[in-house]
Amino acid sequence: MRQQSSVGNIFRTVLLAGLIGLALVARPSHAAAEGAEAIPAHYQTSYTLEGQGSFDKAINEVLQVLRIAPDDYLANLRTGWLYYLAGRYDDAVVHYRKAIQLSPRSLEAKLGILLPLMANLRWKEAEATAREVMRSDPGNFLARSRLAFTLFSLGRFKDAEQLYAGLL
Repeated sequence: MRQQSSVGNIFRTVLLAGLIGLALVARPSHAAAEGAEAIPAHYQTSYTLEGQGSFDKAINEVLQVLRIAPDDYLANLRTGWLYYLAGRYDDAVVHYRKAIQLSPRSLEAKLGILLPLMANLRWKEAEATAREVMRSDPGNFLARSRLAFTLFSLGRFKDAEQLYAGLL
């Protein structure tokens, strides 16, 4: 158990370092210098709070990033994820849509938005989004499995069965 915890901590540390680096490189030029310096700390605190299950506090940290840089793709993507975890699905959709607007070819944002859409039983939107991902990446496992579940939920059992069979 301790080894898994160490591996998880190492993974989180490496992921956090990469995301902080991305945030520093990709931050918008209009961000105030003093505010931009705080961005890595907000991300780090957000990840720590998420790990503790304090989703609302983690959201507040990323919202601080969005106050500094409202068009930050990564901050919108992360905020969508945290709102999803907190069960605030409509808010999650708003931030995932913003991330998609900022990076229209982003598969991560499109795969992410599927979760709150499905949780809110917005099956038609989920189907359209999953199909859009599959047009870009036909073999994408997550898009195919989420589409299969969506079709099953819409009562389109044969279509769902075909997708599930292809996944197996």
